[in-house]
Amino acid sequence: MKKIFVISLALLAFGFSVEAASKKKKNKEKPSVNTQINTDSIAQQIAISLADYDKAITFGYSILAKDPTNINKTFHLARLHYLAKNFEISLNVCSIIISKDSLNINAMQLAALNFVALKATADAVKLYKAMASKFNNPLYLYQASIIEFESNQLDDCLNTINTLLKIKSIENLKIEMTRKNAINKIVKEEIFLPAAAYNIKGFIALKKNDLANAKANFQKALVLEPSFVLAENNLKEVLVKEQEPKQNKPAESK
Repeated sequence: MKKIFVISLALLAFGFSVEAASKKKKNKEKPSVNTQINTDSIAQQIAISLADYDKAITFGYSILAKDPTNINKTFHLARLHYLAKNFEISLNVCSIIISKDSLNINAMQLAALNFVALKATADAVKLYKAMASKFNNPLYLYQASIIEFESNQLDDCLNTINTLLKIKSIENLKIEMTRKNAINKIVKEEIFLPAAAYNIKGFIALKKNDLANAKANFQKALVLEPSFVLAENNLKEVLVKEQEPKQNKPAESK
């Protein structure tokens, strides 16, 4: 508000009366706006609970319109678009958030997931590696290696894994892995990150039929994590393959 140093008492009194009337009007309007926001929020939660993400998105825009600079509400809308499989839109919203807050880790993680969903694997890998550097978090580097492995970029994956294994701070880090047990039930287990990394190195060697390196890396994984079932099964596969030439070797003629 500008300061005015010369003013008549009549004008001053008029100003106060207008300001008071304005505040009174705002106070009357405020509950109505809050009520609308709360109603939209409740309706949105109901839509989400029913997995009706398109309807939840509609309410999300209504909520955001009343507070358009709110980063959390903007991110919530991006997440809803992701759940609705509107990956392009979700990615665009994430980009807007990141342009305003370059350290918004939630938006960057969601952007990476959108890249994966859009099969833009190079962009996803690039973003995860950038996050690993920016936030000094090697778990993002591991995530990049997984994408490279699954997209059959084996040499790139191996380079990423080797870079990861040089980071001393990963020694005590754990990741959650899933596998199917003997009765086809999904089992979750926590594995030390270096053990998981050596398992990937072993699997790449196995795919290249380099049995010696595959065996060595699976053994390293099991030294670090003796109960690592995936590495144990992979090692068993290597041992079977090592016996194959002997089994298939034709008998020497006497």
